[in-house]
Amino acid sequence: ICLPRVFGQGSSNPLRPPDESARPAARFSMAGTSAFVVAIVINSIIAIVVLLLFSYLRRRNPRIYAPRRFLADQTPPEVPEKFLGWLNVLSFTHEEVADHCGMDTLAILLFFRFGLRTFLQMAVVAAIMMLINGTAGCPSYTDGSCDVEGLDVISLANIADRSDRMWAHAIFAFVVNGIGIYELYATYALFVKYRYRYLQRNPHLHRAVIVQDLPPTAETTPALKSKFEQMYPGGVADAFVPVNLGDLGKLLATRDQTVRALEHTLAVNANLKPGKERLTAKAGATLWCIGGTVRDKEELLREQLEELNTKIAAKQTALKSDPQYLPTGVVSFATMELAMTASQTEHAVQPLTMATTLAGEPRDIYWDNFIHRFPHRSIRHILIVAFTSLLVVFWAIPVTFVASLTTLSALSSINGLGWIDSVVSLSPVLKGFLEGFLPTLALIIFMAILPMICLALSRAECRVLHSDIQHAAVRKLYAFYVVNVFLVSIVAGSLFDSLSEFTSIGSVFTLLGQSIPKTGTFFTNYIMILALSAYPMQLLRIGPLIVVWIKKKWLCKTVREVRDAWAPGPWAYWVKMPVEILVVLLGFTYVSVSPIVVPFAVIFYGLGYITYRYLAMYVFMPTSDGGGLI
Repeated sequence: ICLPRVFGQGSSNPLRPPDESARPAARFSMAGTSAFVVAIVINSIIAIVVLLLFSYLRRRNPRIYAPRRFLADQTPPEVPEKFLGWLNVLSFTHEEVADHCGMDTLAILLFFRFGLRTFLQMAVVAAIMMLINGTAGCPSYTDGSCDVEGLDVISLANIADRSDRMWAHAIFAFVVNGIGIYELYATYALFVKYRYRYLQRNPHLHRAVIVQDLPPTAETTPALKSKFEQMYPGGVADAFVPVNLGDLGKLLATRDQTVRALEHTLAVNANLKPGKERLTAKAGATLWCIGGTVRDKEELLREQLEELNTKIAAKQTALKSDPQYLPTGVVSFATMELAMTASQTEHAVQPLTMATTLAGEPRDIYWDNFIHRFPHRSIRHILIVAFTSLLVVFWAIPVTFVASLTTLSALSSINGLGWIDSVVSLSPVLKGFLEGFLPTLALIIFMAILPMICLALSRAECRVLHSDIQHAAVRKLYAFYVVNVFLVSIVAGSLFDSLSEFTSIGSVFTLLGQSIPKTGTFFTNYIMILALSAYPMQLLRIGPLIVVWIKKKWLCKTVREVRDAWAPGPWAYWVKMPVEILVVLLGFTYVSVSPIVVPFAVIFYGLGYITYRYLAMYVFMPTSDGGGLI
């Protein structure tokens, strides 16, 4: 994808007053106009080609591009067969989105609607600001020279210090913030409207509370129900304290894998060609398949399945005879009002016991964390907050280290890899490709595992709701992007060059004011690439298209395997939302400095709104719904 070069030669301070006695030796150029236009053209062509390819492929592969149409429940409306019929998703009402996709999805789409409406109105302000900047003339130096060129002409860099035109920027800064506040209020009012509708239509889903740190007098289901019935006479519908299942869950998962393997073996054996032998497997082999005896795979799997059934039955009998209750239970009430009251009330004299929180719907509960008590949760929370802070601040260190190891010189110095030098010396093109590709590949891998790290850390914090876990992962990822994308880019945008001018705490604002404009075009390109490349590629779903084709061609032998191959997965919104929130920060930061960022923010939220509407309605299947409280 095309990203023009933004770090160039020029002045270290584009806002230097015109009466400076000397012209700076080097200047941070915001980007050449020609390079910027080329980047727009190339990325626009890529976006159009990808969208046209998606419009063609979706009609030929409906199980890839509209898998929810083939599910028995929650089937969305029919997709028009016209070439651009998928744009029909814009005609769906908010009620239809909430009914088919859940309130969490509607809340995300309302956020995109907020971004689109906000930056559309800001586009008018941005156009006026670009006109003011472009007609300001060049702030010249005492030698009569001028070093403002390219896109700098329509940015704050073209306004001389203490110019009367600075008042326009100050006034418009309040205007754009007023627009943002109004749209935020309007969006929240709309969300509250549909939140009320959701609660009225699903009153049974929000009548329960999770009770943590149960005392000995309420550690069983009858005891917990009796205790709450004393505090809420006639208001308790039911109570439940789960049992510690131990390794029963692992046994059930192993049994499910064995059943699937047996189904696959039966299907292969039933379709063997004449002369072909039945499938075999080693029994009693070690981890590396050393030793063991070769046996018929079907017979071996049947024996393993029978053994697992026996173990599971024995485990279930033991749990019924001697249950080990978890320190967390669930209490459901007759009305939603009682559940809300219970979630905000202390229920025990002993401190740190019987803490309550709203449970939401059953699918949203993360049962694995019911085993932890308050001391364990507190220690984990402190450790994870400390680790996350270190991860956010020092993430660049392991990334840089691994990138340095992937250079050709570093790889060729490793014993056994000396042949790399002789191979790349044959072709300068190959050498240049690998030198640019390997460090980039390392960065892509690191950035791909970061969301998984944040999700694992959020689970380890002992949170008891899936929506709460995902929300915590979004907060961690957003903190990472603010520090490592926004702040680090500002520092890289020559703030270090200005540190010599630091004289007091008050000068920090001056230094930031001088540094932020210098990264305006970098972030404009950043938003442009996200809008014109990321969203069309999400619609194209090239990865699932290839994977499903390979599975159906060579791997899937049973009906279950075919169904699982094209079955839609959950929408991992928590991976993308931090970047989409970051664009709001970038837009509000640079609208007064580099107004050219606003049109690309409009494209970003416009394409994102259409993309996620289609994916939510026809592709992704919600696994749980937090009622919009994500």
